[in-house]
Amino acid sequence: MKKMILFLFLLCTCAGVRVSATEVLFSSSSQQALAIEADTGQILYNKESDTKVAIGGLTKLLTAYLIYEDLSKHSLALNTQVKISDYPYYLTVHPNTTNVLLEKRLYTVDQLLNATLIASSDSAAIALAEQSAGSEKLFVDRMRDKLSSWGIQDPVLVNASGLSNSILGENRYPGSKEDDENRLSARDLAIIARHLYQDFPEALKTLEKQNISLDGHTYLSTNSLLKDFPHYRAGVQGAAVSYTKTGGASCIAFSSENDSPIISVLLHANDSDRDVNSRFTATNELLNYILNSYRRETIVAKGEAYHGSKASVLDGKEAHAVAVANQDLSYLLKTGEQVPTAHFAQAKSPSLEAPIKEGQELGTLTIDSNPASFIDKTSPSIKMIAKHSVSQVEFYHAWWNQFVRYVNEHL
Repeated sequence: MKKMILFLFLLCTCAGVRVSATEVLFSSSSQQALAIEADTGQILYNKESDTKVAIGGLTKLLTAYLIYEDLSKHSLALNTQVKISDYPYYLTVHPNTTNVLLEKRLYTVDQLLNATLIASSDSAAIALAEQSAGSEKLFVDRMRDKLSSWGIQDPVLVNASGLSNSILGENRYPGSKEDDENRLSARDLAIIARHLYQDFPEALKTLEKQNISLDGHTYLSTNSLLKDFPHYRAGVQGAAVSYTKTGGASCIAFSSENDSPIISVLLHANDSDRDVNSRFTATNELLNYILNSYRRETIVAKGEAYHGSKASVLDGKEAHAVAVANQDLSYLLKTGEQVPTAHFAQAKSPSLEAPIKEGQELGTLTIDSNPASFIDKTSPSIKMIAKHSVSQVEFYHAWWNQFVRYVNEHL
């Protein structure tokens, strides 16, 4: 195998292709992995990312998303009091759960959300689900609907915590099997994590906290990538972890690498049966690969035209309006790759009508790339706006132009 890798490396080198040793040799120390640029969804690394596996506590990112959604709709508030039912309460002392003590049996949404995201508390997640939907079953139905709306197909979701049904007993989802577990793919989880990052960035502020204090007890974050923790990585803003017997040790990390927001999903780290912290070592390896293999390339900067981009204008004192970017359009370029081109598409075809105001949207600029190389299967694009105003010609001139166009099109 080593001889084959060396042969491929030498072959690429002799052929004039720029390939780094890191790029040829790297393979994630896990069974499944996916890394994306969080803003564009560009896929940077992919290993068996469509295989659905047991995800355990990573479920809580979706649970938290729906609670943040409730908060945004004001159906819940951070200070809403939540009663802890017997179901999540008795799980707090179960040996096979990740939990905080909930002895007071009355906590705020804010406290439970912190316990869910920082300490990965199974009971806190269940209590939030019950408060949100009235029952965990109804909350799971909502989880399934949300995944469907995001295009995630055939998910296996049976609870809000990620615990195995074998632990939940009579509280398991109606019709589910005794040994059922939540099962999603690395791609599915990347979609969930990206929605959380984009829609509720305040979640990352919670995930980056090192501990939570509750009822006089301090519970450390389950994220060992944070500062002052054993596997600290500069740039990591937060992470979610899990461990199951069937799914091994896993980690989703939100990180900034070379000023680029990265979401990495790593499932079933190698050797996790012997060392649960192998998920952090493997996550660092994956992020190092991204850091060393990609650089950001600006295709067009904010306020600039792209290769003379312009839009046709009807009845204007100028025949065209210069189209400039309303924001930077960039791309993470892998070592040895060529900078992709982009194309401008005018908003209205064939022409826009004068007057055109400065800053008015004229169309879009889209990167010419394979849509499959992005998590949402859509190449990134930005709005292109008018650099300057274009005035309308005199009334009689505009009227004559419209008359001529009518004759040409209809007679």
